[in-house]
Amino acid sequence: MSEQGLQQSDKPLALQLRSFFARWPQVYTPSIGCQLDWRQQISQLQSFFQCFADFSAYRQQQRRLGAEMNVWKNVAGRNEGVNSKALCWWLDCHGDHGLGGDLLAALLKHLGLPTTDAVMDSYHSLIEQSYVHEGAVSRVDIKINGQHLLLFIEAKVDAAETGNQLDRYLKIVGERASGRQVAVLYLTRYGELPQRFAEQRSVQPTLLALSWRGLAKILSPQAQALAEGPAKSLLLQFIDHIDSL
Repeated sequence: MSEQGLQQSDKPLALQLRSFFARWPQVYTPSIGCQLDWRQQISQLQSFFQCFADFSAYRQQQRRLGAEMNVWKNVAGRNEGVNSKALCWWLDCHGDHGLGGDLLAALLKHLGLPTTDAVMDSYHSLIEQSYVHEGAVSRVDIKINGQHLLLFIEAKVDAAETGNQLDRYLKIVGERASGRQVAVLYLTRYGELPQRFAEQRSVQPTLLALSWRGLAKILSPQAQALAEGPAKSLLLQFIDHIDSL
């Protein structure tokens, strides 16, 4: 069977290969001194390609059931705004995902912020909150607002910080503390603060940094503990998605 014949055939590749190796002994003559038992080798290859054909059929069946589907990779992609909205929804204690404050509590615990049951019930997650500060409008990607905590999350995917955003957010969150603990979380690809903050970590305890991959590791145990169902499936997809941001 020629290479051209393989390319033009309408048969599945696995069947073409099995046919090719079935005909191989008829057209191939091993060189003198060849120590390989080609009949045995061909038999093993035929067995392999039969298994390959079976696996291909099984994989196609699973694909039709959505086993390789990832809603977030296809819908959110690397869009900063869409990923922020998705994260805000997962962190919402009152969201219709039905997980309550479990995911937010896991994140806050990792950050060293208040997570008691009484506190968690008061948290609300809000997307794209705008504030006027010193005559300019600042838009916070995610705001976690609670009785004992005010947390701003600035999420970046491919973009860098613009216009000293973090400086403004630190001032805004401080002005709205009202006796609460406050913090600003900088969520980025590598989980690093801008260079100007590198030597100020000790004097900026309210400024925190985390990578998307780090967030995925925080959320993963929560997802694994869930019963099988839509919430677990969607959350595992989301974790797989942000692990690659």
